[in-house]
Amino acid sequence: MDTDIVALLKDIVQRFQPAADQKDIMLQTDFSLSTFKASTDTEALNKIISNVISNAIKYCESHVIISLSDINMEANKFSIEVKSNGNLIPVELKERIFDTFFRIKETRSKLGTGL
Repeated sequence: MDTDIVALLKDIVQRFQPAADQKDIMLQTDFSLSTFKASTDTEALNKIISNVISNAIKYCESHVIISLSDINMEANKFSIEVKSNGNLIPVELKERIFDTFFRIKETRSKLGTGL
């Protein structure tokens, strides 16, 4: 099914804006086009991007940037990048992040806990 990727990303960002505002996090978008249609499973893409943005908001310090790039309309290809200034995933754990129920243990201390 053809999906307007820009509209989908804008909708997802709008849904997560209240959560970002609550944590005083700036959500920023970087789309070079106002519209871009691609053949994709809209529901699956929505779930994937929503999960990534949710995690970015949950673990970042102050900002999240969502960008759409490497657009090739003829080949129906594009890249979506979500960047934040949160903790990086340790190199040795990157291959496991797609394992069902895998979580990285929180290693940094929380401010104000006295621990």
